[in-house]
Amino acid sequence: MHSLTETQFEKAKNLARKLRELISLRTALIAQGKLDPAVILPSIMWKQALDLTYYCFDPPYEIVDTWRLHTFAFTGRHLAHAIDNGHNPPPPDLIEEYSELTKGLPEKMIANPPAQCGEIGWKINKRIVNADVVMYQRHLTALFRSGVMDRLAKLSHPINILEIGAGYGALAYFLKSIFPQTSYYIIDLAEALIFSSVYLGVTLEHCVDVHSVYDGVDNSTLSAPRMHFMFLPNFLCEDLCGQVKCDLVINTGSFGEMTENQVSLYSDLVSKVLNSKGLLYEENQDTFIPVSNILNRRLKPQVIQGRKKLWSVR
Repeated sequence: MHSLTETQFEKAKNLARKLRELISLRTALIAQGKLDPAVILPSIMWKQALDLTYYCFDPPYEIVDTWRLHTFAFTGRHLAHAIDNGHNPPPPDLIEEYSELTKGLPEKMIANPPAQCGEIGWKINKRIVNADVVMYQRHLTALFRSGVMDRLAKLSHPINILEIGAGYGALAYFLKSIFPQTSYYIIDLAEALIFSSVYLGVTLEHCVDVHSVYDGVDNSTLSAPRMHFMFLPNFLCEDLCGQVKCDLVINTGSFGEMTENQVSLYSDLVSKVLNSKGLLYEENQDTFIPVSNILNRRLKPQVIQGRKKLWSVR
């Protein structure tokens, strides 16, 4: 595993600092009555999860160097199942699912996480594999088998992707690796953006700097074709409207963990930022709210090669 450089660590500290400043700005705007806390603040489930990770918000070197060991709030699991780093055989069910998911896929469509930030697991065909990697491979495989990847590959213009709720940034890493000529936007709670910005700032450091965190000062910076990442706190997400048209919008899991008002806000946002041929790919369960019913108010469900979790503009 590659150790963190001092330059990478300083970038991580600066990204975390800027996002802490945005958390403070959000608090001030709520106090001024300019933001609705019921919509902007974490839902009760996410507040509890993020409360467990506040020690990462001003991280020392040792935490950043092992960042992946602290991302359990987004995956629902610790990497303890792979803590031997491959010295024992991987679980048979993990091998079975991974083999099925990657069968017939082009090499570049198979998740290949970097040996950085404490990533651990089993080496399969020279790739690090663990339960988190398998989870993200499900999405890559679904996007490939539904024809979405082929659509993106055939575009004659640079790709714009928006991910709402990117977790620690794994899917963003994989998609940016597959399609380097992509401007990738991430909208999330400011607390969650600390994790994705630091992870991507270390693993794809040429694509992230402190200016990648959007602070609301100049929304024209969102439309610049930088081919980099842009991180937007959820309370500034509407600044994206009128600045960017996206070819693909992604949400995996978090819509079902939000309130109905929060999903309605994002549904409205997606309807405004998708281009005429763009798609929303979402994989959610109606955990607390009827996600599909809410999305159906503004978006049109699509069935592409048997895939039903795709939506387009009406």
